[in-house]
Amino acid sequence: MKSQIWRALFSRSGIPESEVKRANDILEFTGLAHLKDHMASDLPHGHQRMLAVAVALGAEPELLLLDEPVTGMNSDEIKAMTNLIRTLQKTKGITVLIVEHHVKTIMDLCQRIIVINFGRKICEGSPDEVRRDEGVIEAYLGREVA
Repeated sequence: MKSQIWRALFSRSGIPESEVKRANDILEFTGLAHLKDHMASDLPHGHQRMLAVAVALGAEPELLLLDEPVTGMNSDEIKAMTNLIRTLQKTKGITVLIVEHHVKTIMDLCQRIIVINFGRKICEGSPDEVRRDEGVIEAYLGREVA
């Protein structure tokens, strides 16, 4: 019944069926298809962040800039967003540029990292190189207490 309502709404709006299908495909890809009949403002924070990525995918980008995509998310939401970003990179060939303060997410996702501290670049390299950099350790990672 809900899918009939969905189609009826879009067919009356003059949106071609192919665009409705494309929107549904994007929602399916991002794991949000089950929420397509909900208002975006009613979605939990994590789903709203995923929806923002879904909206961006509608433009069929080659490069996707994500500004703090996991901010305010719980660990399950972070895992879902991380999986989505990985899938975008692997299956869609989209280059993803991420600005993020959640260090674990960056270390898990990125092949190349640039670290900025107070507006100045302090390191650039692979996750392993960044993890070992003294400036990064001092500014972001901290040292283990012996």
